[in-house]
Amino acid sequence: MSDRELEQSLLELADPCGVGELEDVARLLAQRCTRLLSVSGAAVLLADAPGGIDVRAAVPERLAALPRQAIAHGAGPAVDCYRTATAVAVPDLRRVTRWPDFTTTALGYGITAVYALPLRHRDQSLGVVALYHTTDGFSGLSGQRARLLADAASIGLAHGRERQRQRERIDQLQTALDSRVLIEQAKGILAERHGTTLTEAFHRLRGHARRNQTLLHCVARSVIDTLRAPAKEHRGSPTQ
Repeated sequence: MSDRELEQSLLELADPCGVGELEDVARLLAQRCTRLLSVSGAAVLLADAPGGIDVRAAVPERLAALPRQAIAHGAGPAVDCYRTATAVAVPDLRRVTRWPDFTTTALGYGITAVYALPLRHRDQSLGVVALYHTTDGFSGLSGQRARLLADAASIGLAHGRERQRQRERIDQLQTALDSRVLIEQAKGILAERHGTTLTEAFHRLRGHARRNQTLLHCVARSVIDTLRAPAKEHRGSPTQ
């Protein structure tokens, strides 16, 4: 691996232009680790909302079974790495007895060595990258270069998570705005139809929603739809 290839990979992982999804960053990291490090495969596990981790990428894909089994049993190099936020190096699985289920499956895939590194950005625990090898130890593996790739990916993942949170906030604000517009339109319809104030119209909407255990914006939508199609008024609608 040339220094130029490493530098390019670090830039791509830390600032993945056009790669906005976390899964894309995870896939890119697994691909770069497998291509640039002397390993037989790699898997990337990312933290999820409930506080656990989930496999987001693996190269080759069949190796995804290893971390998935470790997660299911709560035992394995990647799981321990995530729990302790420290690297876990296993140069020879055949000499390890602490993860019997994982070890049996890994050896079945021909994997004899595992190196798991935590993915962290500042105080955020983002996940784990697990490196797999089919020969004894990690001859040729540069731990420093592996750490550089993991650190660069952690920056990209942290930025990706922030973008994801921003999109969620925007969607929530847009939903709230759309609901408010519906409610205001429905209030105007009811006030005009029944000759009441906007406040009284709102109380009518809210009372109907509570009696029928329906969301307020859904009742508002019903009022607007009834106006647009008067021949198909809903029974029990607050327009009546």
